[in-house]
Amino acid sequence: VVAVERFRKTPFAAPPRPEGSGSGGPGDEDRFVRVCVRKRPIFKHELEQGEFDVVTCLPGRVVVHDARMHADMTNMFVNHHDFAFDEAFDETVG
Repeated sequence: VVAVERFRKTPFAAPPRPEGSGSGGPGDEDRFVRVCVRKRPIFKHELEQGEFDVVTCLPGRVVVHDARMHADMTNMFVNHHDFAFDEAFDETVG
């Protein structure tokens, strides 16, 4: 959970997007489909079961924080998986 909070305070830069992928570059005007995502709120019963929020929405991207254990099963680490979308809305959007 600490790693997720640290990421949210200072997120890393998004990976570069290829041309024509919605990056605002050449080729975008020919696109017919836009992909938008909305993150759902975490439910109260999930919090009560010890779950934590593992998705961060940033402008045009979603980061999934994948908590894992080292092989020795004593230390935890987090992988941050970055996904690009035309629009990304967090759980506060109605």
